[in-house]
Amino acid sequence: MRIGIDARPLQAETKHRGIGKSLEFFLHTLVARKADDEFVFYIDGGLPIPEVVTAFIDARLITYTSPELTRKKYIRSVIAPWRPIRASRRDIDVLLQYDAALGIPHTVPTVVIFHDLIPYLFREQEKKAAITPSLRRTTKNKLAGAAYWQQYLRILKKYHHARTIIAISETSKRDYLEHFPGAHHQRLVVIPHGVDQSFFQPPHHLSSALAKTVTGPYFVYIGGIDYRKNIAGLLKDFFELRETHDAKLVMIGKEFALQQQLDDLGWSSLMEQYGAYESDVVRPGFVSHEDLIALLSASNGLILPSLYEGFGMPALEAMATGCPVVAYDNSATAEIVKGYGTVLPDNTSFTGSMKDLLENPSRYKKIADEARLRAREFTWDYTVDAILKELHSATKR
Repeated sequence: MRIGIDARPLQAETKHRGIGKSLEFFLHTLVARKADDEFVFYIDGGLPIPEVVTAFIDARLITYTSPELTRKKYIRSVIAPWRPIRASRRDIDVLLQYDAALGIPHTVPTVVIFHDLIPYLFREQEKKAAITPSLRRTTKNKLAGAAYWQQYLRILKKYHHARTIIAISETSKRDYLEHFPGAHHQRLVVIPHGVDQSFFQPPHHLSSALAKTVTGPYFVYIGGIDYRKNIAGLLKDFFELRETHDAKLVMIGKEFALQQQLDDLGWSSLMEQYGAYESDVVRPGFVSHEDLIALLSASNGLILPSLYEGFGMPALEAMATGCPVVAYDNSATAEIVKGYGTVLPDNTSFTGSMKDLLENPSRYKKIADEARLRAREFTWDYTVDAILKELHSATKR
């Protein structure tokens, strides 16, 4: 069978976030399977071909080229930065789409991955977060936010074209059924992401630059900086911890270089209030896969203050390394962590849990060992098999 896969999430800004990383791990596992199917990849011809795509030696590439101007922050809120995919039965029998924003054609059977409804569920909170001390920036944020919202509503309407919807968690499935009229008439299945086996292996040494700055006990946060991630809450709780305990907070993610956006969330205000501990917050930005595993393996804990997640990949990866996880008892993260880590009611301070992790590490050793076994239940081999099965059956319905 000829399976089309839209690989552009690996070329967009999503490549370092959940959509891109999950597609990358899926493809790494798929190429090792040596399946009998033929693969056709849709890519942006104006950007480098993703390395994992080049591993499919016999695959065909179909290129879409989008104007570079449309990728500018405010321009892309008005004009979609990527051309919607227009697949043809002349080229493929079925399409796998990891990012609905790139198109869900009705010209071929399409299996689409449904990650979450975050923009929909947090619409009002994001509107409030758009207000900044700068009138000019507030105006730009509001205009861009309104345009993005209209784009997002158009994306949501595309889902009805899909032959099969694959939700990545029970939380995502529940949200889809609740908010999509007529969803019960579509095939909707849950296929969770896996965790790469490298997270179970002995870690490499930290790169020299990180080894110099990350010393002593420390906690890790991995993710973005939007309102939902609640990083200001985590930062405040960490500074309260520092008043009585020595520790560092390593905040991983390329968005931590966006100082203006951080300040809009209250970053500078907290730094002024707790200036004595500012050097204990380490922002390495994007880190290599090897450094990520090393950081998690030696950490006192991964702290996830998010108010909502469609899956919770960082929690699963931390569990695989034996790193204790502390998160809120909400959404999909709790599906993974509950019973295998610390889950707190929303809006609870993380300070007490971080203190306990520093003072009683042996108490968490058994939990962490059980969490590693729990993480082994999530394999990319299972995910690939399940998705391939859906792709094959989608052509028969």
